[in-house]
Amino acid sequence: MTKLKQLNRMPTGIAGLDRLLGGGLFETGVYIVQGRAGAGKTIFANQICFHQAANQRQAVYYTLLTEAHDRMLAFLQRLAFIDPNQVSRGVKYVSGFKVLEAEGLPGLVRNIRDTLAHDRTALIVVDGLVTAEEAAHSNIDLKKFLHELQSIAAMFNCTMLLLTNTDKEQPLHAEHTMVDGIFELRHENVHLKSTRTLEVAKFRGAGQLGGT
Repeated sequence: MTKLKQLNRMPTGIAGLDRLLGGGLFETGVYIVQGRAGAGKTIFANQICFHQAANQRQAVYYTLLTEAHDRMLAFLQRLAFIDPNQVSRGVKYVSGFKVLEAEGLPGLVRNIRDTLAHDRTALIVVDGLVTAEEAAHSNIDLKKFLHELQSIAAMFNCTMLLLTNTDKEQPLHAEHTMVDGIFELRHENVHLKSTRTLEVAKFRGAGQLGGT
């Protein structure tokens, strides 16, 4: 009888989210975090990164054509979860845009793999999936890119968060069919009150709590 592999959980450190997911993300899972500009994707991902660092687990925040790392951290520094001692140690910030610009998606895959090979990384955030989508010549290229990211996650026993904007009128949908989960962040005004919400639109392997 074939013994099925048991996937371990990786708590996010966001108590409400871990309750929604039934214990956290799955190790080696690849998840999309999407929302309009200002929805809170950067804060969301950094909080999970710093929680891993606080528990002696390496995290990498990998950016594609997003704001400069020092500028990002300057805006985040007042948040309670930010630990300056973990910057560049427990949480490493890497830019991959020049690699993408020069070598395309194959070069980007190699660079992400080489980045993870240096450390036993528990979590990698790829901020700017929309930039990778725009660099893909077709849906097939994008699906191949995502498949290779899944292979890298399995190879290094690493969880991935892919951050992307949903401002485009006709976004590509290839990525939604392949990933292990989709988190939708929203920032809306309801009767003059500003409201931030999260919906777990997809989560393979567990019965997450539905709704917004």
